[in-house]
Amino acid sequence: MFRNFTAFLTTIILFYNFSSAEAKLSLQEVRTASRDVLVAFFTSDTLNLNEVKIENKAEWRVNGLPVDTLYRYITQADLCDHHIYLQTTPLLEGNHYVLETPYGKKRISVSGTGYLL
Repeated sequence: MFRNFTAFLTTIILFYNFSSAEAKLSLQEVRTASRDVLVAFFTSDTLNLNEVKIENKAEWRVNGLPVDTLYRYITQADLCDHHIYLQTTPLLEGNHYVLETPYGKKRISVSGTGYLL
């Protein structure tokens, strides 16, 4: 009986360690919402509404300058989707920008479709 309990407990611990080790926040895309607002879209496989940290505006930059304002919109989908709205200086079509977040950098350029690549 003790062996079965030990095997069961070991299985639970291994499952917990592997499932939490794979938890990942990933920047999927960046879009324009208006001429001075970017939207960074993150997906996560954990349900944590505060996973994307926006409290420190200095960590969020466009071309080296801190963003003016940060907002978050979160939906529950494949555990959690995070839409982070970054208000910045006006964005010009055809220009290149570097978006810096606490989760890495992304080089982007504004196109007429509203997408940033």
